[in-house]
Amino acid sequence: MTLNHPRSRMILENVLKHFPESVVMSQISKRPIKKELAKRINNLFVESIVTCRSPEETLSYLDGLLSDTEKIMLSKRLAIAYLLTKGVSYRTINQTIKVSNPTIRAVDRMLSYKGEGIKKILEKITKSEKWSKFFEELADILVETVGKSKGSNWSTTNSILRQRKIEKKALF
Repeated sequence: MTLNHPRSRMILENVLKHFPESVVMSQISKRPIKKELAKRINNLFVESIVTCRSPEETLSYLDGLLSDTEKIMLSKRLAIAYLLTKGVSYRTINQTIKVSNPTIRAVDRMLSYKGEGIKKILEKITKSEKWSKFFEELADILVETVGKSKGSNWSTTNSILRQRKIEKKALF
């Protein structure tokens, strides 16, 4: 039986409705596991991250656990979440981070329905001096990307960039 067969499609749809939307991804097996086992596996994952005692240990752990693609995917989701919380448009995020609108929409929905945890973490990160320079550089990239795209006013963009440089020099 293939997925085009009505019975196969019905079985698959029945199985998938037991999973939250965020869990159903193209790379995850469609074969369900018991809810209690899934919960214990999730708790193990969370506990393993919490157990890491330093950024270096966490990085080493994640390097061993995640593929390069998975790390990029998670990093981009975090960047999308940050930019959305700052009111950046889908178009700008799409052009800057090179992600599709459906990906941005999925992160936006996640922030709307169950994003309190990520919002709190992003707040903590943005208060850190260590990350403030990165966010400033990201803002510059956004201005340059959108401001110098087709149909935009380049002189306004250049004046914004000059003003940002003046403000940065004043800080140092």
